[in-house]
Amino acid sequence: MKKDCEIAKNVEIQFLRIIACFFVIVNHTNSVIFKSSDISVTWFISLVYFYISKVAVPIFIMISGYTLLHKEDSWSKTFKRFLRILICLILFSFVYYLNYLGTEQYPTFNILQFFTTIWNKQITTAFWYLYLYMGIILMLPFLQKVSKIMAKKDFHILFAVSLIVFGILPIIEHYFPQLKLCRYFEIPIFTTSICLMFIGEYFYRYFKKNKNVFLLSICICMFMQMFNVVATYYEYIKSNGENYLFFENRNLAPNVITAVCIFYIVFCLKDKIDSLSNSIKKSFIYIGDCTFGIYLLSDLIRAESLWIYKEISAGMYCMFAMLIYQCFVFITGLAIVSLLKLVPGIKKII
Repeated sequence: MKKDCEIAKNVEIQFLRIIACFFVIVNHTNSVIFKSSDISVTWFISLVYFYISKVAVPIFIMISGYTLLHKEDSWSKTFKRFLRILICLILFSFVYYLNYLGTEQYPTFNILQFFTTIWNKQITTAFWYLYLYMGIILMLPFLQKVSKIMAKKDFHILFAVSLIVFGILPIIEHYFPQLKLCRYFEIPIFTTSICLMFIGEYFYRYFKKNKNVFLLSICICMFMQMFNVVATYYEYIKSNGENYLFFENRNLAPNVITAVCIFYIVFCLKDKIDSLSNSIKKSFIYIGDCTFGIYLLSDLIRAESLWIYKEISAGMYCMFAMLIYQCFVFITGLAIVSLLKLVPGIKKII
């Protein structure tokens, strides 16, 4: 009975983890299509798919808020959590470093160069999130204390302020530079990432299923994606196909709002998810537990297997070929992580 309760409690979050992890892979692969083609139906389809994937990081951060902000962690536990991510960063960055040896950037093995590199920047595209997450973890005990005393209205105001300052004003400033706000105003305001943590906590405290809000969330998602695509088309025409992806910024309002809506939609589907067999729900939980490891390996897998997409896209529609390739990267990552989880030391950190 206890295990069944745990399944019912965790499966929605695990399902969101799977969605977010897969969208990380989409975000890092799908641009191959629209960046290599002129405006066409395929260009638009690929762009829609790309923009939907921008919800990945906001969803991951909301999950962290949902699972962590209602707690009150000690500094000892915070340090252990920080250390775990730091070890992951160093260990998996080293794996990437070894893979890159012999290239122009890393011609020979140099341990000082390795540590200098990961101190200054991420060694691979996806790892920027590890640095962000370590910063969030370091601030977590403070955020937990703040969250504990916040009323419902406080959450609403925080979301509105963050959305306006970091999600709407940059769009206005992009088209009307003369209205650019002095950047010193932003310094003391909680960033979008911190705001998303509190939105996750808001779901933990106040979520209620509402059919009208559910339908509205679907409509808002569709509208936001349509806005992104239309605005990007305008950017493409204006710039003659150069630097037209201004709206890929995950902190902009269309992407943040879409992520929040998807979070709500999945939670509204709780009854349908709970009606699934325990074996299916256990599969969701297992895969969800593997998503961090899949994320860590995804850049390496896709770098070594891009030839697969090139081979299969020669004989089928490129969007179908890309989807198959993305599933291959995800499933390969899942298989490798499943094996790594058999190693006691590795299991604890991934």
